[in-house]
Amino acid sequence: MKTQQISNWDKMVHAPFRKVVKFDLICMAIGAV
Repeated sequence: MKTQQISNWDKMVHAPFRKVVKFDLICMAIGAV
């Protein structure tokens, strides 16, 4: 039960976090070019 809660929280937090990191990397790449 607890592990499932953690994995659900993980999905909720890490999915947008990954998008933000990807967006950040794209912005950095554009800034570098």
